Amino acid sequence: MSSPDTRAALAALGAARTMIGRLDPSRRPEELAADLIAAWVSVEDALRMLIGGSAATGTELVRDARQRQLLTFEQANALAAFHAARERLRDAGYRPDAADLAAARAAIASLDGPLAPSATVDSPPVAPPLQPPAAAHFTPPPAMPSITTPPYQPRARRVGWRLILAVLFVAGLGAAAYYWFGGPRRAAVMNLAITEFDRGDTAAAAHDFRRALLIDPSYALPHVYLARMARDVGNLPLADEELQLAITADPTNALALREMGAYLFISHNYELARKFYVRAVAANPEDLVAQGDLGCTLIKLGRVDEGERWITRAGPGRWTTCVTGSAPPDPAP
Repeated sequence: MSSPDTRAALAALGAARTMIGRLDPSRRPEELAADLIAAWVSVEDALRMLIGGSAATGTELVRDARQRQLLTFEQANALAAFHAARERLRDAGYRPDAADLAAARAAIASLDGPLAPSATVDSPPVAPPLQPPAAAHFTPPPAMPSITTPPYQPRARRVGWRLILAVLFVAGLGAAAYYWFGGPRRAAVMNLAITEFDRGDTAAAAHDFRRALLIDPSYALPHVYLARMARDVGNLPLADEELQLAITADPTNALALREMGAYLFISHNYELARKFYVRAVAANPEDLVAQGDLGCTLIKLGRVDEGERWITRAGPGRWTTCVTGSAPPDPAP
């Protein structure tokens, strides 16, 4: 496993650990459910980084990691119990209980220990101790030639040059980090992935979206595209998980919020879809797609007058068919 994969996996586990640490039975059930779901998504993301990329989810992903000897038997069992709690949350009326919280805590606690041997990074070889050189016969050095003292250089001037060189060195390091860990390199990989997505090469696009996430694990946009691709092939659980990751990375990302609204709409969870469309419009008031789809969602909720006003505000588009009873949301990122 490479160092970038290791760092990305540890970062994802750290995010999951933070969410599990917030689990308190005194909080509202919907808040507990949201943290449990987000924590499981982070765990899956860490497992995918350990494996080196995978389209598997849930117990299939855990089983894959176990077969590659990246997890111990105990860790795999603890994760399976956590996943069972996550699956129960797919029922909108389900409220997480103490057993669900305990399963999540136990799973994360199991990952605090060492992973299976195959998941560890090889340690560098230890250099042998240095041996002192053999004693040599001492010969007096020849007489030194006379030395001419150079002109005196004020200390302030010398310090000034050192400071300038230090600033230039730090600036160079910053420019290199910007290139290798974000900026142009991340944008180049992302642009390539979007081009592949637009021409229908989904396998290449998915690979390059994952590459963009390896460069910057906190980047929300690749998750939005991966969610859309999963939704297009009917893999709604994976779409849900990718959108949770996107919104966790950037809670105000208008595209992520709009895509979550579309996912919830086709899942017939119209009230929650409405809330995400409202957030999408707030994040980008110029997004006509979010406005039109918000109108469709309001009509589904029986708020016809309000929905028609939003559709009129959005202008011509596929959402105008909502007035006649159809349900179109199919936004592209």
